Amino acid sequence: MHNHKHNMQILTSTRTVVAILIGIFCGIINISQISAVGLYALIQLILSPLIWLTTNSANNFVSKGDIFSGITGSLLMFVCSWMISYNLVYTL
Repeated sequence: MHNHKHNMQILTSTRTVVAILIGIFCGIINISQISAVGLYALIQLILSPLIWLTTNSANNFVSKGDIFSGITGSLLMFVCSWMISYNLVYTL
């Protein structure tokens, strides 16, 4: 419990990296707007319980809600990486 702030920073960093990778993937294979956001949400919602199950979450996080926090915060990073990779592949 004393490492809660550090654990949340690691979780946020993990979500940011995953959002960038999903955005690059969606941009490269030209997924449409609604499908890309749906894929992002699906992967983030699958990733969250996996983090909960693979870590000793009772000791690392205050509640299960902590695991799901930050999903919407990484959405902007996803959109930016998606648009940049799409433009690099299909516009240039």
